[in-house]
Amino acid sequence: RKAAAEKEAQAIVDRNKRIAEGMADVRIELLRQTGEAAEASFAEIDAKYAQLLADLQAKGDKDGEATLRKLIGLEKADVVLEDLRGKIQAAMDELRGQTEFISNQVGIPGGITPVAAEQQLQAAREKTLTQLIDLQKQAQAAYNAKPSPETLAALREAAVAVGQLQKATSNYRQEVEQNAASVLENFFLDL
Repeated sequence: RKAAAEKEAQAIVDRNKRIAEGMADVRIELLRQTGEAAEASFAEIDAKYAQLLADLQAKGDKDGEATLRKLIGLEKADVVLEDLRGKIQAAMDELRGQTEFISNQVGIPGGITPVAAEQQLQAAREKTLTQLIDLQKQAQAAYNAKPSPETLAALREAAVAVGQLQKATSNYRQEVEQNAASVLENFFLDL
């Protein structure tokens, strides 16, 4: 009778463990499906080392726990790095797509004027520039947390993208100023 009760108690523990593991997998997949891939990866890393961390804590192995936490931090830094690279690429791809779409609207019946197109492109560049500056700050933080050739490369990618957009934005402003001066000059010459 005691053995049957112990067996039943163990079955309940095992079932609850399977349910908890299954729900952890569901939460991770839900994060992935809702566009939170980095958070899903963080959860996977935490789950991968949870039992070892608990065992080290129960044993009182402070050195082992510190080593494991350092490894977990490094793995999470790699996830942040990949996420940043993906976001930088996505921001640039989105801008390219908008540029192509807007450019294709110029000169077609019912399309937009070149001036309107350039205004829309400028707005898209400024929006992307804001995103990239934020990503550049995140890349700097990632580099500070884990200085490595990979994080330095991500920081450079962000800096190059920001530089390119700042130059394009500056060129646009100069063209607008030059065109405005030219239009005013022609106006006064016509008088």
